[in-house]
Amino acid sequence: MTPAARLTALLLLGAALAAIILVWMLQPPATASGVVMGWRNPVALSAGFWVPWFVGLGAWLVSAWVFALRPRDPAIRLFALSGVMTLLFTFAGTVDHLAAPLAPDDRYIAAIINTIGASGFGLTIIALFATYPAPLPHARWLVAGPLAAFGGWTLAIISGPPEGLAAVQAITFFEMLAIMLLALWQALRPWRDPGARAIAVWLGLSVLIGAGPFIGLVATPMTFGHAKLIDENVAFASFLLFYLGIAIGLMRYRLFDLGRWSYALLLYALVGAGLMLFDLALVSVLAVSPVTAFATTLGIVAFTWLPMRDALWDRFGRRSRPDELLMFGSVVESVLRPTASGRAEGWQALLDQVYRPLEIREARASVSEPQLADDGRALTIPAVLGVPSLELCFRQQGQALFSRRDAELARLLVQLASYVEASRAAYDQGVAEERVRIARDIHDNIGAQLMQALHSDEPPRKNAMIRNSLADLRDIINNSGTPELSLEALLADLRAETGSRLDLHAIALNWQVDVPGNLVLETGPLHSLRSAIREATSNTIKHSGADRMTVSIRAVDGELTVRLADNGSGFPAQRSAAGHGLANIETRFVSLGGRVSIHSDSGGTRIEASLPLANSASPVAVLGGLPT
Repeated sequence: MTPAARLTALLLLGAALAAIILVWMLQPPATASGVVMGWRNPVALSAGFWVPWFVGLGAWLVSAWVFALRPRDPAIRLFALSGVMTLLFTFAGTVDHLAAPLAPDDRYIAAIINTIGASGFGLTIIALFATYPAPLPHARWLVAGPLAAFGGWTLAIISGPPEGLAAVQAITFFEMLAIMLLALWQALRPWRDPGARAIAVWLGLSVLIGAGPFIGLVATPMTFGHAKLIDENVAFASFLLFYLGIAIGLMRYRLFDLGRWSYALLLYALVGAGLMLFDLALVSVLAVSPVTAFATTLGIVAFTWLPMRDALWDRFGRRSRPDELLMFGSVVESVLRPTASGRAEGWQALLDQVYRPLEIREARASVSEPQLADDGRALTIPAVLGVPSLELCFRQQGQALFSRRDAELARLLVQLASYVEASRAAYDQGVAEERVRIARDIHDNIGAQLMQALHSDEPPRKNAMIRNSLADLRDIINNSGTPELSLEALLADLRAETGSRLDLHAIALNWQVDVPGNLVLETGPLHSLRSAIREATSNTIKHSGADRMTVSIRAVDGELTVRLADNGSGFPAQRSAAGHGLANIETRFVSLGGRVSIHSDSGGTRIEASLPLANSASPVAVLGGLPT
């Protein structure tokens, strides 16, 4: 049978039982003279009648739902049996709230059902707490002893006179006392499993908060011969909290949060009980009117409890969080370690420092986000810093479970490590690009000038070229370059330099320029244009065998076009691919958003390139792009 089918059958059974009992209670009562009156009006019944019915049906619903999901679990079977007992004694205990009392025989039957249900409820919960979350020492005796004692006591009062049935209050009191002692024992025993400890503490608090009001306000005074403080059927409404709490513990719902919930529940329960006792003391001891007592208590809540709540919760209810600055420093220190093994070691050391797990091992499957596993016994961390996904087992050396707050902290650490790692990668890439830029500038500019100085036979000119090379070398190292210059002035210098170099090798220069006089260049395009002309000149001198070189530079339609050509013998394609100079020219122009094409054949080599002019519509246009 499926869980849905089981749940449906159990709910129908409970509804049928409730309908039978309700019809029996609402049947037309007979007067002493034998006259049959009309049916009792259910709408006219008081809250003392309907509250226990609501609690009984709620307990039956919760226990039936849990049983339908896991019917073979012994603890859940006991819980389901307690729901049946609660259904019986809550229904039967409402006979005193009928507008017209039942006949004496019916009242006696209802009292017997109430006694059996109340005593049976206590015995089943005793058996539950003696064996769950794990069997206590001598669990069999802890179950058999109360069964014999309270079971025998219950049989004795059922077999005796009707007035003896009132002893059910005493039975209930001592059974609940035994339940609370067993729950305390489970909570305080030296658990090795933090999950079991969280369940035990949660179940104990569920008993204290769910059954405590009924035991304290009704069962205890009546057991010792005093009047109950409030109607028992109204006080019994808190039993719904008892059943909900037990169901959460049995189903292990969000086990990793039960410990945190337990502290919060205990804190609020203690404060609520203290405020109720304070209000009761104002009314009974100081003879303060109920309205004044309520207003006084409300004022204490507003001006004392609420401001203190967060401080108390921070002090007693929350785990201390690691210092964020220390965590940040540890993450940065791990990421910036020079070796992959060092980074992995630093990352695991950080996780060990923050969570203090019993074990850190490689996860069976990789994850993209931190995930809680095994009901909070483990926390899986995504791969980061080259370290595969890790699984942290048993927080605080096995003394606690991982919570959602721990998963959020892990997510923050992973994001921080990823960000620092990305920053490190960007820094390394910037260093590599700077090295490439320096190498390219040295090859294109310094190499060309030194070669020109090498071939010069005039010492003053050679010395001037070497000084210019040293100045360019300083510019390259500092990446400062030349300030923005007009293109006309730059090309004039380049023409003189290029012509001088070509003259030494008997190569004629055909220089053609058509650019506005007010056009200026930024540092990056300036280096690119100058390096392209110098590199092409060097190639013409060293490899082409040409006797003429043409340099044509024009600014047309928002573009600066450059054409460099010679009438030499050309070179094969594989030689172009192997050399650095031509590749550098292409890299420079493309990085600035331009285009480059290189053609070489027996008629010579031609390099055609273009660069976009930023703000070409303005009076002074600047050649823009990325710095090289």
